[in-house]
Amino acid sequence: MKRLKTHLPKNILTAVCLILLSVSCLKEDNDNCRSTIRLHFTYTFNPDYTDLFTGHVNDLFLYFFDGNEVYRRRIPIDATHLDPSNTLTLELEEGDYTIIAIGNPDPASYQLDPAPGMDKQGVTLVKDTNGEIPPMSTDLFHGAATFTVTPNTNQTVEIPMVRDTNNINTLLATTDSAETGSGSVYTVRITSSNGAIDFNNNTVPVPAIYKPVYSETEYKNAPYHQAYFKIFKLALGDDTTIELYRDGNLEHSDKVVPLITENFPKVQTNEDLLRYCDYQFVYKPDDKGVYVLSSITVGDWTKQLDQQSGI
Repeated sequence: MKRLKTHLPKNILTAVCLILLSVSCLKEDNDNCRSTIRLHFTYTFNPDYTDLFTGHVNDLFLYFFDGNEVYRRRIPIDATHLDPSNTLTLELEEGDYTIIAIGNPDPASYQLDPAPGMDKQGVTLVKDTNGEIPPMSTDLFHGAATFTVTPNTNQTVEIPMVRDTNNINTLLATTDSAETGSGSVYTVRITSSNGAIDFNNNTVPVPAIYKPVYSETEYKNAPYHQAYFKIFKLALGDDTTIELYRDGNLEHSDKVVPLITENFPKVQTNEDLLRYCDYQFVYKPDDKGVYVLSSITVGDWTKQLDQQSGI
């Protein structure tokens, strides 16, 4: 995964000292800045149910909110400056805190807009000049913890991270048959209203049109056209749709979430959709030469569909 530069010092001790100076006194009076806090970051909300933080989260922005959920400041952290257990040690004065952690906040893909309250819009997707979202370069992660600091105490605060992006791979079987549209130009896009999230990690209804990365590949020893997407997280009831165009005209569309929940009994909740983030949709031409959905893969599970029904 591409590492983002946060321009922090390379020496870990120096970096931690800077963190202490930056974070420890959010108020004018720093006489009570005596409590040691250890922030422990994990990523176990994945299909393996194991901690995969290392190797998946390279950089963090930590957003500090006070007890009234008012934004105070942001601190960038390179994950290499965490200790081997992915823990950051700092000192905070007594009080109530909420820390929001955003992982892999690549500015080329994600615009972070801290607002006075945590329930406001926090992350939006960067759009191109056509108002469409180019392929994102990194997976975005979110974590949060609310805690109280009392004087002269040591405590560890757990910050579990979840992945806020889904990978959707669409495959179109190639064919040379004139009846199936040889010579036609096919394009794929994904539309959704999930173009932003707030700092509580709720989806904010912002229209989004996702553009894929196109390539040629093989699937089950046959050639396919591939359109690969990275999109913001799916949720029950959202309108995320795969749209297949032939020579500029919409030929086929599929609502993503209903297809997943109807065909995969183990993916039924928003928590399931956060845990299982990788999907594949395979399309093949029917007897009239129109592409229809042939199979869906979620993680290691594949469901074959009735090609003639168009689902």
